[in-house]
Amino acid sequence: MQKNHNVIIATLCAVALSGCAKSSGAHPHTNTTAAVSATPATASARTAAPLPFKLGGVRFDGKSRAQITSALEAAGFAAENVNAQHWCDTFHAPARITGAGETVVCYTLHNRWASTDLHYPTHFMSFSQHPKGPGIVALMHVLEHQYGKPDIANGNLSVGPIDVEWSSLFGGRGQVKLTRGWPDQQVVLSFRNLPNYKRVNAQFQQQQAAQKEQRARNALGN
Repeated sequence: MQKNHNVIIATLCAVALSGCAKSSGAHPHTNTTAAVSATPATASARTAAPLPFKLGGVRFDGKSRAQITSALEAAGFAAENVNAQHWCDTFHAPARITGAGETVVCYTLHNRWASTDLHYPTHFMSFSQHPKGPGIVALMHVLEHQYGKPDIANGNLSVGPIDVEWSSLFGGRGQVKLTRGWPDQQVVLSFRNLPNYKRVNAQFQQQQAAQKEQRARNALGN
């Protein structure tokens, strides 16, 4: 049974920032300043380092949509719905990421990476079939090892809805979110470039408003 638990931990490490390497001793939240140019600081001179989030060895931030798609497919993610005209692309996670299912990668209107959501099926995450509790407990262990204590933690891991959030990572630019719906018990792990995530939501709302206005004009024959 202990061997099975170790397999769970090892595969869940694939979704963490840098596997399950030993911590350097620095709390993840204490090293949040983005890299800047060595030249005298000006607003235009500062260059934010890409967020280091990765999934199955694939990094997202600072890469083009085409580069991300190619990297995911090379890493064994099977494309299900990939279309540059859509806000999000959908893949199925490879078997080596135990228990994972659908992977959704979303972009801004100008194809800047905004978020990656990894969906876990109910049977893997929500029941105490593993030696040390359900898979979500093991996943929380990995995430806390990487990012420290969450900024928000609502709910009970054993039962019911949960909402766990690390919202002040990397100078406030990065966010990690773990949720479980109820009663559907769907578990979703999200990595976000927070400025781009907010931007894509605003762009989507603007698009919806424009389409609604156009439908209203069409109804009037304009």
